[in-house]
Parts: sequence; C-alpha cells; structure tokens
Amino acid sequence: MIRDRDRRPKQPLRGLAPSPANNYHSAMNTAASKSGYSRLRTVTRLAGLFFVILTAFCAYHAILSWRVRAEVNSLRAQGLPVTLEELSSWYKTPAGPNAADLYLKAFASIQEPPQPLAMDLPIAGEGDLPEYPAEIPEETIKAIGEYVSANADAITLLHQAADIPKCRFPLVFESEPNTGLALSLDITKGARASARLLTLDAVLAAASRDSERAHRSLLACIILSNALIDVPDAAGFLLAIAIRDIGVQDLNRLLDSGEFSQAQFESLSRALTEKDGHPILQISEMGSRCQSLHYFAHRPSWFDASSWQRNGESLSEWLTAGTAGAHIRDLLGITKIGLASYLRSSRELAENLHSDPSTIGHRLDALQREASSLMAGSEASKLANMTAYTTKQQVGTLLRWSVRSRLFQCLLAVERFRRDRSLLPASIEELTPSYCASAPIDPYSGMPMKLRPAENGFVVYSVGPNQIDDGGVEIEPQLDDMMWGIPPPGDIVLHRISIL
Repeated sequence: MIRDRDRRPKQPLRGLAPSPANNYHSAMNTAASKSGYSRLRTVTRLAGLFFVILTAFCAYHAILSWRVRAEVNSLRAQGLPVTLEELSSWYKTPAGPNAADLYLKAFASIQEPPQPLAMDLPIAGEGDLPEYPAEIPEETIKAIGEYVSANADAITLLHQAADIPKCRFPLVFESEPNTGLALSLDITKGARASARLLTLDAVLAAASRDSERAHRSLLACIILSNALIDVPDAAGFLLAIAIRDIGVQDLNRLLDSGEFSQAQFESLSRALTEKDGHPILQISEMGSRCQSLHYFAHRPSWFDASSWQRNGESLSEWLTAGTAGAHIRDLLGITKIGLASYLRSSRELAENLHSDPSTIGHRLDALQREASSLMAGSEASKLANMTAYTTKQQVGTLLRWSVRSRLFQCLLAVERFRRDRSLLPASIEELTPSYCASAPIDPYSGMPMKLRPAENGFVVYSVGPNQIDDGGVEIEPQLDDMMWGIPPPGDIVLHRISIL
C-alpha cells in the first residue's frame, strides 16, 4: 500500500548541487522571462511613441483648423458673408416689388430673329449699323421694325421693370450649390438679348424722330446694366459692362433724334453715373470667396469611394494633381495652411478694396506674390494666386468703367450747354454748377476730365492709364506693351458727333 508521503516529489538533499537538467530549465525560464519583459517594453514604447505622434498630429490639425476659423471670423467681423447661405441673405430680396420678376418674364418672351430677317438686322443679327451720321438703309430700318414689333410685349415688360427701383435676380447656387455660377445661363443670355432689343427700339425711335421713345429704351437698357452690378459675382459686373456698351453704341444718333428735355438729360446722366463709386470689386470678390469656401467645405471625404477613382489619370498624376494627391495634402495639412493664407489674403483684399481703385494696384501685386509663395500644389495657393490676378484685372476694368461713366456725364452736360448757348464751354469746369454739381474727375490724373472741339462736335476724354495727355487721341496698344504690362498709350475718348 502506497502512502501519501511517498507521492510527494523527492527534494534533493541539502548541500548537494542541482542537476544539469535543473540548471537548463532554470536558465530557459529566466531567458523567457527577460524576453517577454523586453517585448512588453518595446510594445509599450511603440505605443507611447504612437500616442505622442497621434497627439501631435491632432494638435497640428487643431491649430490649423483654429487658424482657418480665426480668419473666417475676421471676415464675418467685417460684415462679409463666408457661406452661400450668408451670401444669399446679404443679396437681399426687396420687401416690395422686385424688378427681376418682370425681367425674367421679358427674357423668356424674347423671340430670336428668323434667319432671313437676321441677315439685315444689326446688333441682334448679322447686319451692320452704319456709323453716325450716315443714314440707316431702308431695308435695315424695315428689319429693325419687324424685330421690334415681334417683341413688343418684351419691350413693355423691360420698360416696366426699369420703373421699379429694387432688383434681385435669382442665384444659381441657391438651388445648385456646386455649379460655380451666380447667374444662370438663361439670365445671361436673356439680359444680352434684352439689351440688343432695347437698343434697336431706341435706334428705330431715333430714325422716326421719336426722342421720348428713344430716351425710354436707352434709359431702360442702362438701368438693366445697373441692376446686374449688384449680383455678387464677377460675371454680373462683366455682363453689366457688356450691356451698357450695347446700349450706348449709337448714342450720337439717339441724342440727335429730337429735343431732349432737361429732365431726360438728367435722368440719363444719373443712370450712367449711379454705380460710379459703388463697391463693385468688394461685391465681385465676395461672391467668388463664398463659392470657393463652399468648394473646400464640400470636397469628397476619405471615405467616399468615388474620390479614389483614377478617371484615366496616370499614377503620378493621380498622386499629385488628382484626388489621391488632394487627400494626401489634406492629411499633411497643406490644404488648411493654404486655405488660411487664402482667407488672410481675401481679408486684406477686402480691406484694400475700400480704397480708390487707382491706388491699390501695388497691394494687389504684393498679394499675388504672397499667393505664389504658398504651398506648391495646394488648391488654396492656386486659388489665392488666381484671386489676386483676376482682381487686379478687374481693377483695370473698373477704372475704365468709372472713367466712361464720368465721360458720359461730361458729354451730356456739354451737350446741354451747347444746345442752350450755341457754343462749347472752354473747359469742363465751366459746366459747374448749372450743368453738373462738380467737375467730373479723371481717376488716372486726379484732375477734371478734358474737353476739346472736334469736327461736327466735340471730344471729352481721360488721359488714360499712361497719364499722358495725347490731346484726346486714341492709340492702338502694341502687343509687346500688352505682354510686358506697360500701360496702353493714348487717351480714353468719347466723341460727340452732331448734325443738329
């Protein structure tokens, strides 16, 4: 019978050395223990390093996000919208009648001239309008009459819209945010067609010596142009310029259509100068900024499978300029760095645009250089560079718009003076205060506009971007000068030709 004590493991006798087998097992246990501890320590260190890197990465992006928010808040503090919703609220719908409702009806009702008619129809067709004082051919008058009669309802709507002081056109991004447009193509096309129709109606009225009708249609065209200037987008301003140029292209003939009253002269002068000094550049840049920020806020995320498609791009293009490159720049924070810089440039631009346009060119050059130095490849860098460049171009366009507005004011005032006194004033200053409250100033020189007699009339002019008085002579700019950014030669001229 085996007793319990016989089942206990036998212990080596005290004082005797352990066996080699016991030494081996003991060493193996010690090594395994050290190896496990070493692995644990390595894993712990790696986990700690990963935690530090993750914390730094999150802190880095949090700081960049804070910079972007700070710039956005700075813009809002200036009362400037930064989202499409805020932009829609800024571009207010009138509490009373809205002229845009009638404009849209008129745009939709305009009939295009049929091909046989379009051959002889000027402005809206393929025919030519002879330069005044040449007579308009009978077949041209007939074609204009047919076109105007076919669109009589549209002309009535356009005249009625011009009598409504407030206008707010619908914006495309209110229903389709990602189009990149403010005005629909239908509105753009309709506005141009309306300007041509009103101009032809005025020309037809002038041919029949109906000065009242000629004045009404010309005034309606200018008022339509002014309504488009308030659209928060550069396209609205450029469209407004095109429409006004269409309306005034035969101004000499219209002014000789009969006796214009003092009230008619004054209403034309007010309409032509109403937007001079208006914050056109601020409005234009405001719309571009809001649409750009909307693009950044609604770009495809990492988890959008479609954003990883190559769409026929090579691997290098996909990783640099493609969607994968955009995600990589997002990860590295390049997009936020560029966006913050773009917003800062936009804020400084908004501050500088309150200055006289003729004084901000150097600041725009500096902003463009700063934009070019931003992170290469960043969408925001390209956007900031493009914004500074396009705004600089718009400054030149705005200056010419302002100059032409003031030249029209001078022309109408000199014409009134000539009709009243049968002679020309010695200078523009002589028009004050009876014919204009103060002498219109040339933005390029800071001096009053110039006046000189001319054959069958007179010339009013600005010295132009080169600030040299060429005696009211327009000079065609050279291609090399345009390429090197040299101010174009010659003056900006309005020539009043009259046979009255």
